[in-house]
Formats: sequence, C-alpha cells, structure tokens
Amino acid sequence: MDSMNHLGQVTEAADVAARPLGEAGIPVPDHRLKRMWVAGSITIILWYLALGLWANSDLIAGRFALHVDERITFDGVRNILHPGSIEAFFHNITDGGDHRYGRSLWNSLSIGAAIPAYMFGDTGQIIAARMTQVVLLSASFLILTWTFVQSWTLRCCTLLGLYAMPYTSYYMTMPKPEPIQMLFVAVFFYWHRREQYSFGPHWIWLGLAFGSKVSALPIVMVLVAEALAGQRCRQILQNKFWKAEVALTGFVLGVVMAVPILAVPAVVGMGGYFTSRLWLSWIHDRYGLGSLGYALGQCFSLGVALYSAITSTHVVESWARGLFANATHGSDQASITFFSWLAYYVDAWLLMPTWLSITLLLGCACLVAMHIGRGFRLAGGYENIVTEGGILLLCGLAMNGSIMLTTHRLWGFYLFPGTVLLLVGIASLVDEGLRVSLDVSPLIGKRIENLLTRIVLCSAVLMITVYWFPQSIKDYQTQAMRTHAQTYVDQLRSYQEVVKILSEISPPFGSKIQVAFDPLMFPPANTETYEIKEFYGAFKNWSLHYDVVIFSAIHTLQGASYPEDARILHELQLSRKEYARYVIGSKGSCVAPRCYERKAVLPNGGEILVLLQG
Repeated sequence: MDSMNHLGQVTEAADVAARPLGEAGIPVPDHRLKRMWVAGSITIILWYLALGLWANSDLIAGRFALHVDERITFDGVRNILHPGSIEAFFHNITDGGDHRYGRSLWNSLSIGAAIPAYMFGDTGQIIAARMTQVVLLSASFLILTWTFVQSWTLRCCTLLGLYAMPYTSYYMTMPKPEPIQMLFVAVFFYWHRREQYSFGPHWIWLGLAFGSKVSALPIVMVLVAEALAGQRCRQILQNKFWKAEVALTGFVLGVVMAVPILAVPAVVGMGGYFTSRLWLSWIHDRYGLGSLGYALGQCFSLGVALYSAITSTHVVESWARGLFANATHGSDQASITFFSWLAYYVDAWLLMPTWLSITLLLGCACLVAMHIGRGFRLAGGYENIVTEGGILLLCGLAMNGSIMLTTHRLWGFYLFPGTVLLLVGIASLVDEGLRVSLDVSPLIGKRIENLLTRIVLCSAVLMITVYWFPQSIKDYQTQAMRTHAQTYVDQLRSYQEVVKILSEISPPFGSKIQVAFDPLMFPPANTETYEIKEFYGAFKNWSLHYDVVIFSAIHTLQGASYPEDARILHELQLSRKEYARYVIGSKGSCVAPRCYERKAVLPNGGEILVLLQG
C-alpha cells in the first residue's frame, strides 16, 4: 500500500491547497459545504427509513398472510421469543433445526423484535423484524460509504445509490440473511482498512459474515489471496504465520458465533491444528525447514484441522445438508449460463438502456485499468496496485461471478450484495481519480483519467437519479399496497374458503384430518380437528394417507407452464399424471385404488381435493 499512502499525501495536499485562506494565510475547510452534504445524507437516510416503515406496515394480518420465505424467519423468531422451556430456548438460539442460514439471522431478528412482539404480538414481531433489516442495511451502507469515500459530495451520491439500488427495497421488506451479512462485511472492511489490509483478530467479523450465509465464501477467498500476495506472503513466512493464525482463530470464532452447533467441531479442528503446529515448530527448530517447507507444513496442519473438524461429530454433515438443501431449485434451467446472467445484468438489472449500461461498465473497466497502470508506474508491485477501491471491486466481482457461474435461475436479488461492493469500490476509485495530482500522473494520462472519471461519474449519477431512484419509490409503493392487490384478495378469499371447508369435514375417529397443503397459498393454523403438512415442489405423495390435498393453481392440471429445460418440469408432469389417476374426472371415476373428489375450485385458481371414504 506504499503508493496508496503516497497518493493520499498528494491528494491531501491538493485538498488543503484548494481551501480558502484564513487571516494568517492558512487554508481553512469549507464547513458550510460539509454541513450541506451531511444534511443531505441525513435526509436520504430518514427518507428511506420512512419508506421502509410505510412498506413494512402492510401485510401484517398474521403468519398465514406472509410470503413463504418470510414464514421461515417468522417461525424461528417466534420459537425464540416464546420457548416452552429454558432448554427449548437454548436449542432455538443455537440450533433451531434449520441450518440453511446461520443462527445469527434469527437471533438478530429476535433481538430487534423482542419488545414489539411482547407489546403487540405477531403484528409487532412482523413489523419489527422487517425494520431490523432496514436498520442493518442502513448501518452497513453508512460504514462502507464513510470508510472508503472521502468526498462529502460523493458520500451523499453513493449513499443515495445504495438505498435506490435494485433489490434494496426487497431486502428492507423481506427478512433475509444478506442484511446482517452485509453489516458484518462492512465492519470487517472498516477494521481491515485500519489494519492496513493484513491478517489480524478483526477477521472474526468475516467469520460472522461467512457463518451468516456461505455466499461470503468468494470474499473470503479473495481477501486471503490478497493478504498472502507479494511482499506480505514473504513477511508471513518470516513471522511463522502468527498473524495468519490469529486471523484463522478469529475467523473460526466468528463462524461459531454465527453457527453455534459448530462449536465442538471447531474446538476439535483448532486443537488438531495447533497440535500439528507444535510438531512443525519442533521439526523446524531442530532441522531448519526452509520457507517452502514451512509453508507446506502449515498446509498440512490446516488439512489436519479440517479433517479433525469434519470427522469429530455428525454436526458438520448436518450443517452441510442444511446449506445445500436449497442449492438447487425447481426454477433452475439448464440453459441459464454465465452469459445469460451477464446479459440479464446489462439489459435488465441496471434498469438502464443497454447502450448506457455498456458505456458505464466499459468506463469503469477503463478507469480500473488506468488505476492499475498508475500503480505500476509508482511502484510496480502487486501490493502497491490493489488499493482500497480495487479490493472492494475484486470482492464484488467474485461474489457476482460465483452466482453467475453456479446458479441456473435468474433471480436478481442474488446480485445485490456483490453490486453493493462494486458501487462503493467504483465510488472510491472516482473519489481518488478526482483528487489525483499531476505529480503522480503524466499530463496526457491525467487528462484521460480525468475524462474517464467524469464519464463514469456522470453515467452513475444518471443511473441513480433517473432510473434507480424513481423505480425504488415505485417498489416501496408496491410493497406498501400489497393488501390492495388482486392477488392478495384472491389469496385471502381462498384462505377463508379453505378454513370453512376444513371445519365442515368430520375427522376420523380418534385422529385428525391429515391435510397436504401447498405453501404457496395462505396456510391455516393447526386445530384440534385437522393438521396441516406443507409440501414443496411437485406433489409426489399421492399414495400416502392424506384426507385432504390442497393445491395452488400451479399444481392443478391447468397449472402454470414451465420452460422445457426447467428442473421441476419432469416432476410436475409426473405429478399431473398421478393427479389424473387419483382425482375423479368428468366421467365420475378414477383408476387408482384411492380416489379424491374435487371439493372446490378456489378464487386463486387452487383446488381442494377430498379423499372419498369407502
């Protein structure tokens, strides 16, 4: 980072020189300009907090009306806030039986929702959990912006861009792990910058981010590689890896804090590592291993740690199963590739005309190239080229690139975390480019870089103010009017009809009515007479003894169509064939040994199928 330090001195001198002179001829800062942009930033924050509260105060009738994804967090938070015993409480905060995300998600939402849930019941919990997301994202935006952007004007513009960015409204109204993950990433980068981008105890924050959701893995890989690169690698070898070991310990501790069930495997794994490390130190002191031999020994120690952790208990396997259970989805299409994602990002995600998106992205690429070239002229070493903005760009590209390479469904909210880092990284480079002096860049190069910087800045401001900001207002308005939409009205009427019909069916003697229920509809709560069992994907359990089967419109014979290469299509076709066998058709008969009759067609297009007795 030598070039970055030198550049900082030069730009600081340029800033001071540009300030007005005081009575003694000493430059003084323009506090009025600073106060204006601070006021602008506060206005943006308060504006989006108000929008978040407006949107999150709708669709709060109860658990039954929540989106299927929001029910996942709602149930986990309610279990934490209303445990049956102290043992159940500790189980819910450390395990909870759901490992698709870290327990840090449910625990953080529980902290935010505890008092409102106590005072206002389920309604208070729903609003407070959503608003906790708003606060977490706002805090992460502030930390990232204030850490990496020095100009108050650019800070204000970057903050507006982050709030107005596509899918910010989604994460501010739908409890998900990304906001808490983004906060941990932001705090990590704050300390990482203070520690000059080296290993240290602050890596505990990166462990918390990874434990909250494993999508942070690309960031971890980039930062480890960056910290090991160039001169730093030689310094680490000379210091016998002690800083890296502190970072490793902190990272593992952070993962355990986010996923408490991994505590035992972590202790066993770290015990295996340090035991192997002691043997390595003894061999090194006695026989004098070289740098390469010592590095290979460290890799062996890490392998011992990983093997010890994985084989210590079944917990790691259980955690991994929870993680990868949702790695694939019925909406996956084999035809969705990296280039499909890239085209989607340019044509649709950025919300701009394609030519303007390409202009912005090419301008950013050229600006990064100029930035790297200046670093080579100053020092020529890797550690002097990848500066603050460059590190954020690498992390953002790694996150988005991993999504584009491995995910076969075009769900735009997956690209949100990586694009947050990309936007702040570009803002940091623009900030630096606007303040760079001729002392560190030749005249022609400086003019070209100034031109590129202004093209990128103007394109970004145009994108944020003309395309992102108006769309973000529409998104919040849509979220605030969910209960007025026709889809909600149809879902609510269908829910009421389901409850009515289920209450009219007599349960079998000595047992409850078993109801297979499609979670895409509003689910009734279990009662003394019937028990709801939700199924996901295509319905496959026709041969099981369900008294009632309730489908959304997707699973009926006239349900939604899917692309030919959709993963769910084959299973859905088989389910519909079974439907034709088990459900009485227009001829009044079915070919299966157990037959269902269509009791009702619901307002949302769904159906209630009731098993015929006898």
